[in-house]
This record gives sequence, structure tokens and C-alpha cells, in this order.
Amino acid sequence: MKRLLALLALSSLSFSGVLSAEAATLPSAVISFTTPSRAVFGDPDKDLVITQNAGVTTVVTTTPSICSMSGPLKVKILGAGVCKLTATNPGTTSFKPARAVSKSFIISKAPNAITISNFDWLSLANPEAEISTTETSGTTVLSSSTKTVCTVVDKKVYAIKIGKCTIKASNSGSANFLPAPSVTRSVTIAATSTVQPPAPFVGPWTIRQQNFNDSNSLAD
Repeated sequence: MKRLLALLALSSLSFSGVLSAEAATLPSAVISFTTPSRAVFGDPDKDLVITQNAGVTTVVTTTPSICSMSGPLKVKILGAGVCKLTATNPGTTSFKPARAVSKSFIISKAPNAITISNFDWLSLANPEAEISTTETSGTTVLSSSTKTVCTVVDKKVYAIKIGKCTIKASNSGSANFLPAPSVTRSVTIAATSTVQPPAPFVGPWTIRQQNFNDSNSLAD
């Protein structure tokens, strides 16, 4: 009996050794991951180029505020910065897990632009003008380059004396947009102007009550 048990134990060890040897000789899955090209904030989803010799490769991002996976091999651009990606593959019954592969690419800030309205009616007779601006992103700030001729407060420019008035619009951009190229607009301030200022809107006004109930209605 002791001899039989010894033979069984030896057989079990031998079989285990064979399985271990076979497992040790299994090839590993291999991931080929092409480094993505640069992108710009606002670009469409980017396709990833990944191949493997076995198994299924999964990609995750370690910078979720910058980019996210919108599909198995598609990246959605969420913000400017560095998008970091890691590809893994668990292998198969015939292939050991692949070594993880990490790649990253830069997402640049998008261009920014400013426009500024005209104010050519500004004169000593009409010494105040409100300027409107548009911008892709960020906050546009107005300043006077000719402070002895005109001054600006917020979005209003005021004539001081006859001369050339130059207003500069600047915008430092935002987290995802570049600083905008500065824009200047000039007018010659005279005693009067042949250009009439825009007429202020005086009505009719429309008032809409959003909610109607017993608290804001009149009872008979």
C-alpha cells in the first residue's frame, strides 16, 4: 500500500511538472500600438491603430478629463492637454497575457478670435458709445490706446476731446482655447459726427409670466 501511494504521488508530481512546463512554454500575446498623432481641441473622435497576435486588446485612458474612449478603438477629445492611453490584452488559452503598452498624444488648444463693433458716431456731441464684442472663448477686455482722447469703461467708450480714438480688444483665451490676436478699431472724434448713433430701444416691451397660480393672480 505504501508503495502504491508513493507511485501515485510521484505520478501526480510528474503530471504537474508537465503542465507547468507546458504553461511556461506558451507564447505571449503581443500588442502593436501606433502612437496617435497630435490633435486640436474640437477635432472629431480619433481612431487608434492597434493590432495583436492573439486575444482581444482593451484600451483605457488615465486622463479622463482630457480624453475618453468613445468606442473600442476610438478616442473622444474632451480638453487640451496630454491624452494618456494604456492597452492591455489578457491572452487566450494558447497565449499568455500581453505586456501592457502605454501611448500618449498632445491635444493642442483651439484657435480663438475676436470681433469688435464699430462706434464711428462717437463725437463731442455724442460722447458715449457702447461697443459689442464676440469671441470664440474666454473674456474680451477693452482698453483705450489713446487715453487723452477717449477712455473706455467695461464696454462703453467716452470721448474726451477732438482727435483719433483707438480701442484695443484683448482676450487671454481659456483652458481649451489660445489667446486671441488683439484687435484694434479707431475713429476720429470731431465736434459732431455725420453718423447717427443707434436709436435706443424704447419698446413696446413684452412681459411674460412664467408661472401662474393663486399667489400671482387677482381673485374677484
